[in-house]
Amino acid sequence: MTKDERIVSYKYSVLQHARKHKNITYTCKVFNLSRTVYYKWLKRFSKLGYLGLQDKEKAKPKMPNQIKPDKEKIILNYIIDYPTHGPRRSANELRQQDITIRDTGIYNVLCRKQLNHHLDRLFYAQDKSDNPVVTGKIPKRSSQKKICAYSRLLSRLSFLSGHLLCRYH
Repeated sequence: MTKDERIVSYKYSVLQHARKHKNITYTCKVFNLSRTVYYKWLKRFSKLGYLGLQDKEKAKPKMPNQIKPDKEKIILNYIIDYPTHGPRRSANELRQQDITIRDTGIYNVLCRKQLNHHLDRLFYAQDKSDNPVVTGKIPKRSSQKKICAYSRLLSRLSFLSGHLLCRYH
C-alpha cells in the first residue's frame, strides 16, 4: 500500500466513523481534525466518490509579471555576447537598442537560470558561444569550486587563530 493509498484510506475511515457514530464533532475530536477539513473531505467524497479523497496536485503558480520567453532569449543572447555585464549595465545597453527591460527583470531571469554570479555567466558564455574567447582565462568549474572552498577555509582559520591569540594574550 503506497503512501497516497494510506492517506485516502485514512480519510475514508474518518468519514465512515462519522457516519457510524452520527456525531461529527466527536469524530473530529477522536481523529484530531477540524470540522472544516472534515466537511471538505465529505464534499469531495460526495462529488467524486472514493477517488475524490486523493490529494490534488498543486498547480504551478502563475507569475503574470514574469518576463516573456522571447525577451528572456534576448537577455540570454546578450549574456553570451557580454558575460561580464551585470543586470544594470545589461538593462542600459538593451535600452539603447530599444529593448525596455528593467535591471530587476534581468536579475530575476539570471537568478532563474542560475547565472546571477559573474563566474557563472562566464561559464555559460563559454559553453554557448561559437567563438569562445575566454577559454584560456577561466579554470574549469570543479577546480574553481575547490579554490573557493580552500580560500574560505583559510579565511576562517586565520580568523580563528587571530581570535585565539587576541583572547589569551
